[in-house]
Amino acid sequence: MSEEPFYHRRKSSSQTAEVARMQIASQEMWGGPKRNYVCSEEPVVNAYVGEIPRETEKGIEFTTPVKPDSYHPALVEWSIREGEREGVWVEDGYAKIKVSITFCNQLDD
Repeated sequence: MSEEPFYHRRKSSSQTAEVARMQIASQEMWGGPKRNYVCSEEPVVNAYVGEIPRETEKGIEFTTPVKPDSYHPALVEWSIREGEREGVWVEDGYAKIKVSITFCNQLDD
């Protein structure tokens, strides 16, 4: 059986301690439409590749058996842009995937 890769999300205005608590309780990652320079109406779950740099960053780390639909050396995304697929769904305007939280250091603020 192959090991699942680690992903992480860094503490930010959208990745707050309250959001981390909800992620831990639900064991899900959610993502809305992109709000940066690559705006989109399609909701997307995004994350950084690898374990969180624990010495320098606060955030939440996870694994998931759901393969990302795009892969960059540093960033990944999960969406249903190409149509429905196993493990990714949209609910209440958010793309969602099931995860296993492996580490969180942003609750101690």
